Amino acid sequence: MPRIINVQMETLALVCVLAGLFASCSQERGGSTTTITYWRTLSGAAGDTQDKLVTKFNAAHPDMPVKSEYQGTYSDLATKLIAATAARSGPDVTQLGTFEIRQFAKSGGLVDLTPYLSGANGIDRSDWPESMAHAGEIDGGTYWLPFNVAVPTLYYNKEALTEVGATEVPGTWSKFFALVRALTKPNRPGLA
Repeated sequence: MPRIINVQMETLALVCVLAGLFASCSQERGGSTTTITYWRTLSGAAGDTQDKLVTKFNAAHPDMPVKSEYQGTYSDLATKLIAATAARSGPDVTQLGTFEIRQFAKSGGLVDLTPYLSGANGIDRSDWPESMAHAGEIDGGTYWLPFNVAVPTLYYNKEALTEVGATEVPGTWSKFFALVRALTKPNRPGLA
């Protein structure tokens, strides 16, 4: 089964990190060009940005050009990747959704990035927030790096909190759910 390198970031920074790996492959074959096939999702501005970054990478690394191929939604890409893996074909590098990564990693379809992250050309994650630095770890290996983090925001009505006797915004899930239950008013007009 071919093993695929997963990129969970639009910037293709990981492709740059892996440049040494591909360059060594190229050198082993007498300096020939190694083309890296990158399957991606995201269209519109995010897709255009990825294509611009691929162009920039290719200009800096003409001996290992990246061929970016749009595959549709995350779900579409995952379905195509399953078929490609079974056929022992497909990309060298792919972008996957967070939910698909675990299944591909557990099945042996992804490369553990730990040696590449820790090597001489690795990525220093010491100043990353803990949740991001270890987000892609599965069973002791690292299979993806986040390119962004969704930051959910809680908006609340101070008057409603005061009405139910809350003196502070909840700091834990159990306190949050208790407050939500206290704020819930059965038979409120407009609620079904």
